[in-house]
Amino acid sequence: MGSLKIQTFNGIKWQVGINMLQKIISFCTTIIIARQLGPSAFGLFALTMVIVSSFDLFKCNVKIIVRFRI
Repeated sequence: MGSLKIQTFNGIKWQVGINMLQKIISFCTTIIIARQLGPSAFGLFALTMVIVSSFDLFKCNVKIIVRFRI
């Protein structure tokens, strides 16, 4: 077991690495889907993903607000 600084730094490294890997996988998946779908179908897919992401973001904000009110 290292000091708290070392553990914190290692935790941050893992989180940054995982976040980067997630972004890379998401980008590659989007490219694959774009190649498989036509332009209009991909546009509809992208619009749907924006709406779903917005709901997910709103859900996170509601959780934070509820947590602070309790």
